Amino acid sequence: MSVHDDLASAQRALEDLLRSVGRLEHRLGNGPEMRRVRIDAQHLRDSVALLREASRSSTPAQRPTLVTLSDTPYD
Repeated sequence: MSVHDDLASAQRALEDLLRSVGRLEHRLGNGPEMRRVRIDAQHLRDSVALLREASRSSTPAQRPTLVTLSDTPYD
């Protein structure tokens, strides 16, 4: 799977989670625990959206160039 596929899958799962949270909120009411779960799920959805944007605009990470240092004494 590519990064794009993984992010899309995570976004779909979070949308399913938000729908389930909405149904639970309808049945259990809007208490502090329910609000916290809803807010946490929304934050996760927002975070995944930010990751998707970052993955579109960034270039693949390059390995840094290694520099060999000599063990011989120097001034």
